Amino acid sequence: MTRHRVLVLDSKIANPNRYLSVALQRAFAADPSVEKAVLVTYLDAIKVAESLRPTLLLAFGGEEIDHFLLHKLTRLAGRSAIWFTEDPYELSRNLVSAELVDVAFTNDRLSVPRYGSKGHYLPLAGFEPFHERPIDPAGRRYDLFFAGTAWPNRVEMFQKLLAIDSGLRLKLFVPPSPFGGFSAEGGPNVSAQDIHVSGMDFARFANRSSATLYLTRNFSTSPGSPSMTLSPGPRFFETALAGGIQLYEPGTVELPDGFTDGESVFPFRSLEELVNIVGTLRDNAAVWAHAAGRAQAVTREKHCYRHRVTAILERVHG
Repeated sequence: MTRHRVLVLDSKIANPNRYLSVALQRAFAADPSVEKAVLVTYLDAIKVAESLRPTLLLAFGGEEIDHFLLHKLTRLAGRSAIWFTEDPYELSRNLVSAELVDVAFTNDRLSVPRYGSKGHYLPLAGFEPFHERPIDPAGRRYDLFFAGTAWPNRVEMFQKLLAIDSGLRLKLFVPPSPFGGFSAEGGPNVSAQDIHVSGMDFARFANRSSATLYLTRNFSTSPGSPSMTLSPGPRFFETALAGGIQLYEPGTVELPDGFTDGESVFPFRSLEELVNIVGTLRDNAAVWAHAAGRAQAVTREKHCYRHRVTAILERVHG
């Protein structure tokens, strides 16, 4: 059996979501076909690559990638790949970066054809040590939870939601976007902060909420790139692995393999329907526990980083 040596480069210099690249590196290291997996930054990438002589270089993220460094690293590795995690929003930039590697993975299914024969769809995932939590109906403290950047479509929804006297206990973390921020002036049941939440804290809040709101982003900061994806982001899988139940608007996300409406996720077509679904989940512990358990089980079976590592190695070295 081939024993792989993997060099994982976090392409973003100051990455608020560095836990994603850490999870990926650890998943590689745990794979029985991998001899060694090392996570590097721009500061130590060349030195480590010269020592490791990787059979696979994987640049993770793609955003802000240094092309000169990437080119040098590809010459020190047997095979090279990049996993773009900001498609389609950074597609115009990512297409240039993809020219430097052998294989291009993208988190956005509709972006795959733009990469030609190099392109392959690979959604993000959950990581058990970071995100998995026990399912305990008695441990719930919030009715509805959301954490994510204040893109305009999200701000508009929250403003409408707060205008409804729902009585729901809301827990919101909405850091500002390039388009502005979100200021919530709700009643005693609303807790809203404009700060980022770590991946592990996100899982904890999702686990302790009756429902988690899944909202896509429909704005791009990269000229010439599409502004919306239907493919699920990392929070989708992290929420599910934590035993969180997600509510989403139909037509905004393609459900991953194994997820079923009304069982592991719940669609809503109006804010009134959203409020009603959250109330049902809050008041019926058995319904909540069944749905949370189903979402967690599907993610554990199909959508963890160990599954993505297998897919990467099969595609690059298969």
